Amino acid sequence: MYGFMSEKTQNKAIGCIASIIYMTMPYHLTDMYIRNALGEFLSYLFIPLVFWGIDRILNCKKGNYLLVIGSVGLILTHNLMTVLTAITAFVYLMIHIKQLRNKHCLREILISFCFILGISSFFWVPALETWNWADYEVYQENSMATKEDLVQSGLNLKDLLTTNQETRVFKLGLPIIVILFLSLFYIPVLKERLKKDDLFFFLAGLLFTWMSTKYFPWTSFSDIFNILQFPWRLLVFSNFFFSITCARILGVLQKNLRFCHVISIVAVFLISLIPLIKFLPTETKILDIKYQYLTGVSVNPEETMPAMGKGEYLPVNCNRNRAYLFFRENKVLILEGTRRNTYTKKRRTKFLL
Repeated sequence: MYGFMSEKTQNKAIGCIASIIYMTMPYHLTDMYIRNALGEFLSYLFIPLVFWGIDRILNCKKGNYLLVIGSVGLILTHNLMTVLTAITAFVYLMIHIKQLRNKHCLREILISFCFILGISSFFWVPALETWNWADYEVYQENSMATKEDLVQSGLNLKDLLTTNQETRVFKLGLPIIVILFLSLFYIPVLKERLKKDDLFFFLAGLLFTWMSTKYFPWTSFSDIFNILQFPWRLLVFSNFFFSITCARILGVLQKNLRFCHVISIVAVFLISLIPLIKFLPTETKILDIKYQYLTGVSVNPEETMPAMGKGEYLPVNCNRNRAYLFFRENKVLILEGTRRNTYTKKRRTKFLL
């Protein structure tokens, strides 16, 4: 984020502020310290690289390696964030369609795309293979979430403003809200410097924030969007775009932004995080595996089981027979002869197990 914004604005102070805001966003810290969502947390590292690489290519600079690194990193850490970033990046490219008419820019984008697919092929080729020919629970209808679950897990407005959640923090943060509010009084100044990139980042931040709430019309969309599970995870993108917007606004408000100002701004953001300390887990005792009651929760596929969530990533039959897997005797069941299971049929094939 620091490199992206420092280069884009030609101001290292703005780059520093953007990176500090990005790192201290409450939902970012929730992902890291409370949810322990490693894949989603790591996506924070690669999203700025994707847009930095695109921005460099559009400005005819060497930067396709940044796009490749960021995209491959996303593919290997979080599939959903990869798809959402690809869609958002495509829109970003479309607003620069004139620059894409430059053969050099278009060639660099296509070369990057080929490198991304080639380097990550060891992952996405088997993934497509299992999606097409294997029966995993994750590919079943409503296995990840139902439309009702998706809508109900959306945030209320107060969730974006306060820390009223018991275990997670979704708020944007007071400094962010204040900066966005102050920008309304500087519209004449912003109009002079407003570029389509700034407008895109601002509107994208608003859109993803809206999409994370209950007020977004999720019921009007196809069930394929149920894969999101929780609309509030879209705050990853809201955090990214608002970090850029707020840093840009601060750069406009303070024309000669220097590192002495950066120190003050950083202090404000760090102080705003103090109330979040109470959400940090303090239990350091590691429980023995027997206290997790594996056999108890495995009887009901809808219940959570340690290290497997709801079993979404298990084969269908395995997930539906977890009780058998835990209670079966530890001995060989077939001592002689052969046995064939003719009850399982692979999807779209005649192969029998």
